[in-house]
Amino acid sequence: RATDEDIEYLLELLNRHLPEGQYTRKDILSTYAGLRPLIQSNSENPSQASRDHEIIDDGIITVTGGKLTTYRLMAKQVVDQVCESLGRSEESSTDEIPLYAASQSDDPLLRNYGTEAEKITNRKPLLDGLPYVEGEIDYAIENEMVVTLADLICRRMRISLFDHDQGRTIAESIAKRLEPEMGWKVPEELDRLEKELRDFPR
Repeated sequence: RATDEDIEYLLELLNRHLPEGQYTRKDILSTYAGLRPLIQSNSENPSQASRDHEIIDDGIITVTGGKLTTYRLMAKQVVDQVCESLGRSEESSTDEIPLYAASQSDDPLLRNYGTEAEKITNRKPLLDGLPYVEGEIDYAIENEMVVTLADLICRRMRISLFDHDQGRTIAESIAKRLEPEMGWKVPEELDRLEKELRDFPR
């Protein structure tokens, strides 16, 4: 979770560079924080720690460190290491596989889904003022291993981060629509979602 210190630091930075806004905590819809899996370092300042990655093969192949922008290189090196460990001559072909192309378009679906956006055919809006559409629900169910309603609203579509009501106004209708397909019990899913939203950082 973002700490009070993190939030105050970011607000101070924001207001320094955009003084006309004078943003406060009341302007924050939600917060999130993460941990970066850095290689152990003697640096006292975390921002000075190396972002390099290391692959360790001691019977179990472990990748540590690295960053999102080098994920493809890490994947190639891991596959190559697996092949070497198994005595196979194949090499990773990741550099020959096209990535889902992101777009500079103003269309939120193209920005978020790239070439996959064409699979989202139902463009009926889900929430006033936000770019979510109904087809994203079906896409998430079919392609993103959704398990629960909370999973869908909090993680796959991230509605809980951007909606003032954290998706509560549409939760029941989504749960009812997906109940037959997912085998959900609507009251249980709504209860699970509510418990998760209560703990969700704001």
